[in-house]
Amino acid sequence: MKLNNYLHSLNWDLSKTRQAIAGLEPLFEVRERTVLEKESELRQAYEELREVSIAISTLRQHEGELLSDILEGSDIGDWGH
Repeated sequence: MKLNNYLHSLNWDLSKTRQAIAGLEPLFEVRERTVLEKESELRQAYEELREVSIAISTLRQHEGELLSDILEGSDIGDWGH
């Protein structure tokens, strides 16, 4: 009889554990979506940072030319043509 009660108790505990896990699954799904969204945002920010870095590098390559044009009073809009 004690063994039967023990097995019944284990079965009840297992059932409650499964219910608890099932209750937590949506939280993990939300967390996974949040992580994927943040990864996407980071990739986008990295791409924007890369573009800014390229623009800064290009400006540095031509800063002497730009400064010369400014000092000469040239139209900056004509720069690069």
